Amino acid sequence: MTALTATGGTPARRRLPRAGRALPVLLVLLVLGSVAALTVLTSSQEPHRERLDPQNALPGGARAVAQVLGQRGVRVDIARSAADLAAREVGTATTVLVSLPDRLSDRTARHAADVAGRGSGLVLLAPEQPVLDAMGLPARAVRSVRQSATAGCSTALADPQDQLTRPRIAYLSERAADTCFRGDDGPYLVRLATGSGLPVTVVGASDFLSNDGITQADNAALALRLLGRTAHLVWYVPSLGDVQVGDRPGRESVVPPVAGPGLLVLASAALALVLWRGRRLGRLVTEPLPVVVRAVETTESRGRMYRRARDRERAAAVLRHATRARLAAYLGLPAGTPATAIAAAAASASNRPYDAVLCLLGDPPAGSAGMDDGQLVRLAGELEQLERAVRRQGLPA
Repeated sequence: MTALTATGGTPARRRLPRAGRALPVLLVLLVLGSVAALTVLTSSQEPHRERLDPQNALPGGARAVAQVLGQRGVRVDIARSAADLAAREVGTATTVLVSLPDRLSDRTARHAADVAGRGSGLVLLAPEQPVLDAMGLPARAVRSVRQSATAGCSTALADPQDQLTRPRIAYLSERAADTCFRGDDGPYLVRLATGSGLPVTVVGASDFLSNDGITQADNAALALRLLGRTAHLVWYVPSLGDVQVGDRPGRESVVPPVAGPGLLVLASAALALVLWRGRRLGRLVTEPLPVVVRAVETTESRGRMYRRARDRERAAAVLRHATRARLAAYLGLPAGTPATAIAAAAASASNRPYDAVLCLLGDPPAGSAGMDDGQLVRLAGELEQLERAVRRQGLPA
């Protein structure tokens, strides 16, 4: 339908507002920014830029603690895949660290435990319950985020007054050898043992090893005690590429790090598209219709539909209802007056028998035989005659 002006009724051009004209440019910029962001996020997954990677010098990396360990005489070997881990020399003077255990599937978790079984110990940073179950560790992971926790124990791993920042998972176990940094839901550091007797140290935090977290509180002392007890450290940074078809993936394997920012970028692009293609909300403008439809045309069209559907009973009901409404208005009866009262008033005004008038105005009883076209035409004529008789005789006394 052509848009018309409120006054002259001539077609008016729709002009896109300035904000609407700028939206396509913003959309293009948003798409380009999205591609750039996805490129950066994808490139950040390179091994030397991974979170808690010992060669990553960014705030989320762990290069600082790796260098300090090297200065203290600890040889640090890096494994970034299951094959690299299997190729590393692991002996009785070797500690294996898994920095991102949530990337392990059941198979790769068991593989890491088997390789670490040749050494002197295994350290896991904030593992979830699936990893504990896959390695056969008798512990239950409970999410319990805190700003810091005090050691409250005196072991080779911690002093009583040591502080651990940003712990997020507590571990409950009846067979733990040592427990430290206890919170409301349990300890954040426990020492367990696998079925083969391998000592496993589970820490419910990981940020304490990062470059921006190692200098906070007593994180550095805890890191050196955990990782500097032996002369050799195998630092395992699991790769998502190790998860094969049929493996039950870990939590981070199901939702990779790029998924969150990627969904945000796509949602922003969809919102920009809606704003660009959507109608501008403004004040209401009245527009005259280009065609005026007469009431008689509507009535005739409805009659043709009834005729095409052969719904004579419905057409008869419409005729009776319309006649009752006009008679009630003429006789001064309120709306909603029953058919019996209208028939009584109409019979009095037209000097006709009440039963005959009620038979015309009242709806037929349910289950009565249907009518044909001739009966419908006669009904329409009799209703019209009744209405004329009422108006000719005048109102009842």
